[in-house]
Amino acid sequence: MSVSWGVIPFDLTVPDLIHWLEEEGANVPTSPGRFPTIEELLEALTVFEGEHIYKEHIVDDLWEVTIGKIFSDTYAHMLGRLTEDGCYDFHFWSNVCRNQTMITILKQVSYTCGPLIWWDECFALPLVVTSAIDVNEAISEWLQRWEVAYIKSSLNKKANASS
Repeated sequence: MSVSWGVIPFDLTVPDLIHWLEEEGANVPTSPGRFPTIEELLEALTVFEGEHIYKEHIVDDLWEVTIGKIFSDTYAHMLGRLTEDGCYDFHFWSNVCRNQTMITILKQVSYTCGPLIWWDECFALPLVVTSAIDVNEAISEWLQRWEVAYIKSSLNKKANASS
């Protein structure tokens, strides 16, 4: 699996983004999204009642936010920059981030910020996250697509190696 997962707010004005989602069989939202502010992200994390939440200013406009303890069932590490308009342009960092936690965070954020797209750095498979998403069902569907991409990649490597 990936070491990093990207997060992109859905933007209706970017044809390549819409094409990518359609090509990958993902649902194309009808409304735009945006990154949350740090305050909106922290509010979304309250759904994880009792979990340790850590926010640290690293340098300049770079911040990290973690939830849960590393290797726990709820661990997620977000790394990102504050934009000029105060939004937190982040991605999930670390191969021990939990899919369930990442998608739950994005679902909670999407109530305020609209649709967000989560994708892995390995195969760039998108998952559109909205406030209406069923987290378990979405992860299951995404993992099936990931396995197909992995098998295709392995077969291509074998075919290229034998050429």
